[in-house]
Amino acid sequence: IAAIVASGDLVYTWDLATDRIDWIGAVGQVFGTNGTPAPQSGDLFNGRINPEDLPLRMQALSEHFTGVRNYDCEYRVRSSDGSFHWVHDRGGVGFSSSGTPVPRSGTLRIVNQRRQVQAQLEFLANYDELTGHYNKLRLREALDHALAYSVRYSQNGAFLAVGVDQLDRINTAYGYEVGDTILVEVANRLDRCLRTTDVIGRLGGDRFGILLHACGEQDPVLIGERILQRIREIPIQAVGEQIHVTASIGAISFPDQSRTS
Repeated sequence: IAAIVASGDLVYTWDLATDRIDWIGAVGQVFGTNGTPAPQSGDLFNGRINPEDLPLRMQALSEHFTGVRNYDCEYRVRSSDGSFHWVHDRGGVGFSSSGTPVPRSGTLRIVNQRRQVQAQLEFLANYDELTGHYNKLRLREALDHALAYSVRYSQNGAFLAVGVDQLDRINTAYGYEVGDTILVEVANRLDRCLRTTDVIGRLGGDRFGILLHACGEQDPVLIGERILQRIREIPIQAVGEQIHVTASIGAISFPDQSRTS
């Protein structure tokens, strides 16, 4: 038992006939230490699993009981303080000569750190780390999809390229951290100019791309003018100074002017 506790794992035995669960090991690390007991039945344990993850676990159990695959899955478990831990759950069940399941044994291991790293890698694969908007690759995928949709259903759209003017001078005069502050605030102002159906991405450096869905012939011009006004009308506060920022915009409509990203 001491070795199990030292490992940080939580071993359990689940009597399927009575629905009783017995735990050995790091009970407090998984379920909390404020006096709330660990769940003593399968139903109570299900109540501690994040509702988004419960169907995945139930499917894994079902496939294991029917012999489709070994039981091995990950899900979030609620601690007594309301926070969730990611756990890796592995185990197995045997069957008696009559085919009745015998008590099932398994191990829970907290995998929060690995999940956080995985989530960060997934985020960086799709989003710009500085602004939180799509990165160039993800924006191009969205544009390709919009182009195909516009050709198929004869629906007009537009793509705008927005460049922050003289950002290199701002970086030289104030430093790159101030330049990053400028980019984040410009991205926020773009958000406030657009519809929820429009898509913003960072093309790199001082440039953003904007994908407009289902827009009229004059919409790109009107939206572009609104963006330019919103960017320049209020100086951006940084390093105790008010920095006036302007931008330049180019636009192209599709599918009339272009059919490829």
